[in-house]
Amino acid sequence: MNEIHGLRALETFRGFYFFVPSYQRGYRWTDQEVGDLLQDIKDFKDNPKGAKFYCLQPVVVQKEGDRFRVIDGQQRLTTIFLIIKFLEGRSHFKIAYQTRPQSAEFLENIAHENPDQKDNIDFYHFVKAYQTIQKFFKEKEQDKQAFLKTLLDECVVLWYETQDDENEVFRRLNSGKIPLMETEIIKALFLSKGLGEDVGTLIERSQAWYH
Repeated sequence: MNEIHGLRALETFRGFYFFVPSYQRGYRWTDQEVGDLLQDIKDFKDNPKGAKFYCLQPVVVQKEGDRFRVIDGQQRLTTIFLIIKFLEGRSHFKIAYQTRPQSAEFLENIAHENPDQKDNIDFYHFVKAYQTIQKFFKEKEQDKQAFLKTLLDECVVLWYETQDDENEVFRRLNSGKIPLMETEIIKALFLSKGLGEDVGTLIERSQAWYH
């Protein structure tokens, strides 16, 4: 796979435009997945144990003009969009679903959408996820600005930018033929603890260890 990869902080996504192609399923994260992500970030914020960053799951994209076509990771990206939208009151990046022409506009106005949204299954799940986020911050009494800073500056994804045919990459991802360097993530996490090194150095060291 012809690719660019590395750890990338969510702050660097500011102004990006992500596009979810029609072969991808719609947004389906439930209270469980959204709540787990929020709790994991909270736990890291409250008790980092010397780690410099919290590593999220991989995101695989293909550059297309001024936007990125999302091959893998759209559930996480959409949830992150919603979390930042709630915390910051504005969009950090844009995300649109090809199968839902008004999805970008709906997500932009999520705070004002009908909470009983039923006529569009994707929009229904968007609203349910946003409600889960609202409930989490109300019940946990979290400092929104502190959480936002952790999310943007200390949460990273393993970023894959490929030039290969997206349908072939998607097929290979789902058949397990692209391992997505989970070993590098694990080793980077181990190496990040108290060593005072930047992300680039950690990636270089983890790759050297792997080989």
